[in-house]
Amino acid sequence: MIVKVQGNGHANLDSFPFRYGFTYSTTERLELTNVKNKSEVVDNRYHVDASFKNPETNKTEKGHFVLLNDNESTVVTVWGFGMDNKDETRLSETLRSARVRGKITTNDMMMMHSQKIRSLDEFIDYLADKYSNTEVALITEDANKKVENLSKALSKLHQEKQSLQSDIDKKESEVNEYKKIIAELKSATSNAYDNRNSGGVWNPGVYTVISVDWGNKGRNNQRAVFVRLRDKNGVEFEVANNWIRGLEDRFRQATILVGETIKYSTLGSYGRDWFMNISTDISESDLSNRPKTVMRQVQTNSPGYYIEDVQVVSGSEFNSNWRGNMQKVTTNKGIYIDNITNPENPMLTPGFDWSSVINNTVYDAVIRHSRGCDWINKR
Repeated sequence: MIVKVQGNGHANLDSFPFRYGFTYSTTERLELTNVKNKSEVVDNRYHVDASFKNPETNKTEKGHFVLLNDNESTVVTVWGFGMDNKDETRLSETLRSARVRGKITTNDMMMMHSQKIRSLDEFIDYLADKYSNTEVALITEDANKKVENLSKALSKLHQEKQSLQSDIDKKESEVNEYKKIIAELKSATSNAYDNRNSGGVWNPGVYTVISVDWGNKGRNNQRAVFVRLRDKNGVEFEVANNWIRGLEDRFRQATILVGETIKYSTLGSYGRDWFMNISTDISESDLSNRPKTVMRQVQTNSPGYYIEDVQVVSGSEFNSNWRGNMQKVTTNKGIYIDNITNPENPMLTPGFDWSSVINNTVYDAVIRHSRGCDWINKR
């Protein structure tokens, strides 16, 4: 590795003369060998341990180099190999301060090297023999300020790095948690899936999972998972599942999906207050399968329900398992359903004849949510 030693730089005027007994008269290139322990780049500088040939003695020396992260790897300073970085930093700044103040020269430093003066204390003793305590104090004070400023800058940089690392760790933790949730959801979904009757019939519409709880439901009051859903109109209702196989996983799957948009299927002729499977795999057909409320100029917060249109349609439009016809009632506040006035099934309660009040406001209508649909009934 070839590095640049700047002729008028601190390394050439202070570090090499004091620590290794040589200096260059101009800017020179120096070859470093056995380069190890390269540090991260901080403040456009990095550190390495390396060997080099001393041009004064032709002997191989070792040193700890601080290099600029530039195209020429300029030497900022060089410290004694294996020495304490803080002590060497303070020594370097004291050498620089004494030279800049004109108290010592580069040749003085080379002479100190020959006298085996190596440490900061030994250097201060050397200065004390030549200058007053006040002058020595000024030199050391100047060096201490520079070291303190450097220490503060490095401390701030370290704090910023720690903060950045903390943010990175937090993001990684969030990603890992998200991956964990996905893996858990896949596992729960796989174990919760009920493949009877090809997984059931997917009910039209999509819903938001509000909450999940345990309860009892069924002919024998079996343990059941209750999932509270909210439709696009903000109406909430509960669906349940009491099929013992995969019940725990069904609860776990639904719990993970709280706040998510889902669709759900129902088995055979069961009502829509039962769910068989739930899925986040929403398609355009799921969104468009249910009748959509049309925007109207009539104020929806006005009292009563203004009846705009009434149609008799097949019940399968709302639930694939329903037979017979239903009334589809369009109002200023949304679209609702009701039984026809003469249902084929004698077990069904006849509905009100909503066609008789078209273009009128009904003030005694009651809205309820059942089997995944919004019903309108007249008191």
